[in-house]
Amino acid sequence: MLCKDVKEKIIDYIEDLLDKESYLAVEHHIKNCSRCQQEIKEIRESIGYVESMGNAMIVPEGFMESVKNKVEHNKKLGKKPKRRVGTAIFVAALIAVLITGVFAEEGIKSYFEEWKSKSLEESQSIEQLITEGYGEKLGISTEDQDIKITVESIMADDMNTVLLIEVEDLKGEKKYAPIRWRESTFANGNFNYLSPDTSGEPTDKSGIMGDFILHSPEENITRAVVAFSPIASDYEEIELVINALEVISDGETRLPHAIGGQYYYDKHRDRIVDGLWTVKIPVQPSKSKIFDIHEEMDLDGHTITFDKLIISPTMTTLTYHFNKRQDPAYILNSLRNITMEADGKLYNRMKSFGRGSMYPDPFGPTKGSISFDTMYFEIPKKIKITVEDYEIAVKEQKTLEISPQKPFPQDFEYLGSKIRVNNVRGDENLIRVSMDNLGEKYFERLMFEILINNKRYTETLYAVKPLVPDNLLDRRVLSYDILLNNTAQDFKDYPAGDYMVSSSFVNYYEYETKEEKIEDLKLKDTLDESIKSVRIQIEGYEENRNATGSVSFKLKKYKERPSVEK
Repeated sequence: MLCKDVKEKIIDYIEDLLDKESYLAVEHHIKNCSRCQQEIKEIRESIGYVESMGNAMIVPEGFMESVKNKVEHNKKLGKKPKRRVGTAIFVAALIAVLITGVFAEEGIKSYFEEWKSKSLEESQSIEQLITEGYGEKLGISTEDQDIKITVESIMADDMNTVLLIEVEDLKGEKKYAPIRWRESTFANGNFNYLSPDTSGEPTDKSGIMGDFILHSPEENITRAVVAFSPIASDYEEIELVINALEVISDGETRLPHAIGGQYYYDKHRDRIVDGLWTVKIPVQPSKSKIFDIHEEMDLDGHTITFDKLIISPTMTTLTYHFNKRQDPAYILNSLRNITMEADGKLYNRMKSFGRGSMYPDPFGPTKGSISFDTMYFEIPKKIKITVEDYEIAVKEQKTLEISPQKPFPQDFEYLGSKIRVNNVRGDENLIRVSMDNLGEKYFERLMFEILINNKRYTETLYAVKPLVPDNLLDRRVLSYDILLNNTAQDFKDYPAGDYMVSSSFVNYYEYETKEEKIEDLKLKDTLDESIKSVRIQIEGYEENRNATGSVSFKLKKYKERPSVEK
């Protein structure tokens, strides 16, 4: 993955359009490419500031003129953005300006300083919650492996149990962070697991539900907001358990996410420190205010029902549901770019411990939730909810049987498009597949997997080449470069050229730790004789559609009830 590839991917990363596997691909590049870590850091911080400040942002003198010039230049080239003109367009313009050097170094520095300021504001909001009686300062510490972890404070309600923690390397050398995985960072206690499709399920263990790394100027200190499930009673003593930490780069905003479990650990073993840090924490949650709104919205002919508005001290949560089969031609997968305005104020999406989840049900409606900044201290009179994009999926299965004995390229047809497999090479450790779409229809996200000898490899990386590479918002794909890796090691020479990793899949259910590493992991120029079968199984395709729907209502017409159902 190249630096410019990551910059293109960052848009979907910020806009919450990436699945977990794609998120891992971006994080993987940032952690392993030393040449571009600093540049990626500056871009991520700048984008975060743009999104958080919205219309109130202050830009360097001449910045908007630079953006305008870049946009006008793209118009002359005939490059038209496919999605709405809003945050995504502005972020795309910002990245374009950064790439072309129009955004001066002073501008980057000013945005970095504003990101620091925004991080400070988050800390101050936590302090405010504590001051107003919705949290408590703790200062409880534990040490192991010359690393001290301190739980500075806690805020709890019947939607979240939120901890502000500090990780200090006592040797003064590195920044460490807890790893987001249920086996490495968790809390023991009596919890109430909440999701859009349930009113709460009891559990004696909670993994991390949300996280956000705050800016810390010290080279050996990491401060982070970490959220767990709410407790299931009016008072509980929970136990925070952390048994592994990972070295992070300065400027990271999220905890390392161990997608793939043990596979992730084996792959990043040189960055991980094992230990045992435990802290017992008293929890006394505040109560939420719940409004059963049941408001309906028309979105491009689809009916969306917003069920509840849950206003708690830590956040505001909106739940909704929809029938995914409202159009016989496709499945309505998900909603994008949901915003909420209350009494004229636009509430920001929660970045630290908010929830944004979807629960498809094969026999019923799809249920989801999304979280915004809290409005607990000023209950609004009028609410406006807007949705500006949605994602569809077309299910059309087909199997492409590739013959290892026949010469390449090999051509296939799928929904009127010619799919050309240019080459397949490799062995039981690595397989690389080159594939082009040469037909009339170009798919935004073609959903497929590759089976080698009727088995999945441990990790599959999907690198793509956009149809119009210079248009950051055009997601249609022209070509694929797929790497199947059966080891827990990185293959350095991937991807190449104009390709960027768009997603990855880890088959961690069947993964087994391999004690011996391959000293020189190489890709064969030909297909090994042991490879008897190569099969591409296409499930269908997905695409985003631009449409706007909104609904407004007065909150006072709904009766408030005091707490979440348990």
